[in-house]
Amino acid sequence: MGAKVLIVDDDSNVLRLMSYIVQQAGYEVLTAENGAAALMAVAGEHPTLLILDLMMPRFDGFEICEQVRGNPNTADIKILAVTGFAEPATMRRIVALGADGYVEKPLNVEEFLAKVGRLVGAG
Repeated sequence: MGAKVLIVDDDSNVLRLMSYIVQQAGYEVLTAENGAAALMAVAGEHPTLLILDLMMPRFDGFEICEQVRGNPNTADIKILAVTGFAEPATMRRIVALGADGYVEKPLNVEEFLAKVGRLVGAG
């Protein structure tokens, strides 16, 4: 197995799709359906890459990104934000909080895998 990738999305269909794509590319995949589970998995598993949906209930992707970047034990984890609302202000905000990149939904699989590969390789 390749690098460990944690995928976080509250939409189970999107989560399954991204998991399948990333797993087929040869990476070890972990999943979480909410922010609390994501933070627990980040702390316990220390993935190489966190693929993070921005719009989720309770802890959204912005809060998770901020917490991961603010913790010295997890600050080195690469973060790829995923959103269906890729407005310029949203993208500036997530990059300012420390995301290493972002992709829009619906996913362009080639672009998505290229960004995953680049971020995992940049570890």
